[in-house]
Amino acid sequence: TTDAPVEVIREKIEPVMKKSGVVGLNIATRADCLEDDVLSYLAELAERTVLTVELGLQSASDVTARVINRGHTYADFLLGYEKLRRVSERINICIHIIFGLPGENRKMMLETVKAVAKLSPEQVKIHLLHVIRGTALADIYLRGEYTPLTQEEYVDIVAEALTYLPPETVIGRLTGDGVQSELLAPDWSRRKTAVINDIEKKMYAD
Repeated sequence: TTDAPVEVIREKIEPVMKKSGVVGLNIATRADCLEDDVLSYLAELAERTVLTVELGLQSASDVTARVINRGHTYADFLLGYEKLRRVSERINICIHIIFGLPGENRKMMLETVKAVAKLSPEQVKIHLLHVIRGTALADIYLRGEYTPLTQEEYVDIVAEALTYLPPETVIGRLTGDGVQSELLAPDWSRRKTAVINDIEKKMYAD
């Protein structure tokens, strides 16, 4: 993340940049953690290597953002995204989104995809929400107040979502990996290859 003084960020990144064989760098952060001095450093890095900055959005819904305690609005995200775009044309941007967030229906998930598509990011990573032991979500799930997406629901949503994204946008991920020993649900997400195969089948079938 870039939620630290730029001096600290430099101390962590510069040793990596000096290693032989480094041809690119990915930095994952939040759009509300991009101060001007950090942006200037990212622009500098983009002149020295292939730089991708990964921004966690998760959902374009402010209602959902409040439910999951995201800590920023979609407008905040857009502000950070545009600042990153302006500081350097050489920075590749990857946006992360999550399907299956509490309270979200299919329409809301696809609205997030459509909003992201308008931004034309270089890359998008799609994640499935996992219920992990010891989290607030786990408590909600165990009380029966949260129902994860089924595999069929997830496959259908992802297949449709891909039709909205620009053809030049790279799809960096179709589903994520939960820590297997800590995963409570959905159990079907353990079969990642099967999920990806089902998404491919769905897209060709349609």
